[in-house]
Amino acid sequence: MTRRKPVGLFVNTEKANCSIYESGLMVYRALAQGSDWTLDYAEIHQLDIAALHDLRLEAKPGTGLSLKPAGAYDFWVFNYHHLTMRGAALLDSGRLRPLGGLKFCIVLEVARDDAFVHAPRGDFDGYLVLDPTIGDTDPAVHPFPRPLEAVTPSARPVEAGLPVIGSFGFGTPGKGFEIVVDAVNREFDRAVIRINIPPATYADEYFFGLHGRNYAEYLGDLCRKVAKPGIEVRVSHRFFTKEELVEWCAGNTLNCFMYTRNQPGLAATTDQAVATGRPLAVSTNDTFRHLHRYVTPYPYRSLRDSIALSGAEVQRMRRDWAPDRNVTAFRNILADHGLLDRSPVSVGMSGGSELSGSPLPGGTGTRMSRKLSHSLAALRRPRVLLLDICDDGSPLEGLGGHAIDFMRHSDRFTFLHARCTRLATLPAILRAQQDLDAIVVDAGLSRNIQPLAGILSAVVGVHRFGCWHGRIEALAGWPLLRGLDHVLVTGGIPDPWNGSLSHIGRMVPDLTNVKLPPSDRMRVGGVLADADPGAIRRIVEMVRDLGPCEIALLPILDETAMGQVEAALDGVRPSAKAAGITLDLLPRPGSAAELCDVFATNSMNVFIHGTEHDERLARCMDLALSVQRPLATTVDGAGRRFAGSPLALGERSLAAIARGDLSGLAPFCNDWSVGRFRMRLEAALSPRFGWPGHDLHVPSAG
Repeated sequence: MTRRKPVGLFVNTEKANCSIYESGLMVYRALAQGSDWTLDYAEIHQLDIAALHDLRLEAKPGTGLSLKPAGAYDFWVFNYHHLTMRGAALLDSGRLRPLGGLKFCIVLEVARDDAFVHAPRGDFDGYLVLDPTIGDTDPAVHPFPRPLEAVTPSARPVEAGLPVIGSFGFGTPGKGFEIVVDAVNREFDRAVIRINIPPATYADEYFFGLHGRNYAEYLGDLCRKVAKPGIEVRVSHRFFTKEELVEWCAGNTLNCFMYTRNQPGLAATTDQAVATGRPLAVSTNDTFRHLHRYVTPYPYRSLRDSIALSGAEVQRMRRDWAPDRNVTAFRNILADHGLLDRSPVSVGMSGGSELSGSPLPGGTGTRMSRKLSHSLAALRRPRVLLLDICDDGSPLEGLGGHAIDFMRHSDRFTFLHARCTRLATLPAILRAQQDLDAIVVDAGLSRNIQPLAGILSAVVGVHRFGCWHGRIEALAGWPLLRGLDHVLVTGGIPDPWNGSLSHIGRMVPDLTNVKLPPSDRMRVGGVLADADPGAIRRIVEMVRDLGPCEIALLPILDETAMGQVEAALDGVRPSAKAAGITLDLLPRPGSAAELCDVFATNSMNVFIHGTEHDERLARCMDLALSVQRPLATTVDGAGRRFAGSPLALGERSLAAIARGDLSGLAPFCNDWSVGRFRMRLEAALSPRFGWPGHDLHVPSAG
């Protein structure tokens, strides 16, 4: 007896210049090719939400939409998003639970092992996650291939004889367009960079407040200013159709994406770039994790090598994510739920497996494959403890706490983290760690180096690395040296270079900054590392150059010193007030995230250093670089690394830095990126385990 074809309804978000809507449309177009079911289509604004909450399906008057009764549908697919469907359309997914038929939710924004960062758990029968790498083993979670559209572009690179590097995306923070330009600066003397930043329905109005102008236009101007002579930047602001965008990508020698954001979900922009089959370069940002199993990310692979090597890898992605893979995946899911008979070939695909990089289609077989792949991924890698000694009483994280979330993505080492605030507890912390192969100690926030050296000297059977943050000339007097096998230098490159020193550089964390600075006044951020009135006076004197404004002072002191700050401020406030300057002492931050929020809500951030390196100020500057606000620094102490740059006070006035653009940040954000830090640390550790280090001969900024 022949079974009736199941009938389904696909409900997308309202049409908009928005990656959520576009991703939903791509999934619908892929699933509509299935021959085993019939799939109708509607957009949420066309439906009567009140009726749907009452389990009835009615189109709004004037939409021209012809729908079946709710009971006629065997399954529903909602492109449900907490902002565009719950927030904008007011659809409550919880009220859909009694709705007849199977209910599926497309999920775009997920963490590596959690599909429910934003998706409502339990409201749907299944979750179609557009992340073939998802590690969530919930049986309702179904990994899906990216929904590429089958196209054959005709375009070829638009400039004969010159490399054409292309990047595109909506104008939202963390896209890293300026990092693309800086990367091209480092590798090419002449090149064309094409950047397309189209209007965004939801983002443009909000992000206008970041710089008091259209954010897409701001990003275009920033990229032109980052480019060195010989590098031509062409910026456009067109909203392309999918077909036009694929043709545009095909006109590039290399499609390049250098995101620096830190948020759930995978980048949708690369789907069109992959569809062209042209070479591709992406950063190590976790939003590209589905691509990392195919292409080696920047900076592990240079742009030149990406042009030469990634073409075949992109072709493999095109095969693995072809529309028929989505159809196969969805067919397996419907078979699991009894709506279709299971095909004898419905579990697995010819020539592909999740372990080789080709995701198996959704259904029972996928969940088995995920568990197997996780077991193999857990095979023995050297275990490295990032150990932070933070006994200075400040709220700052050590290097390990600063980096651990990003270091966990290493495919060479298993990185662990521990934080010690009292040296008396350190032996117990070390005993609690099992099967360690190496320890990386950051004592930059410690006051008790002498006893720490003795404790480390007693640790045997593991490689002992220590992080040195100060001047190389002062390293010989560091008491911790006697407890270490190897020194990792975060400041200048050691000279002369020798086998016991490795340069790992600083690390600017990936961050999605959506905080807005005040629009009605100049707010200057300053960091207080001590309660010295002289330090506060230096900040006030420096800020006089800006005229009347507010100084937001952020204390990174221990609790005992906080009481002294108010007294110091009382001595400075009269002269500041006479100059039209208001001094505001902020609450002591409790975490690095709170520090970033403070830096982001300032119009600019100013760092005044003493003569000696203060790692607390250096760590704050790493965080301040990530929020994309004007930054000014003196070039003594921890500010030495900025000497000669556009951020250096003395090279330029504070007023000039405040009025200027952020192009001076790009070389630092690229050189101290999460990916480059991880690459350098892996390269320093690898020889101890008999492995070659990564190629670190990356040209410096021109």
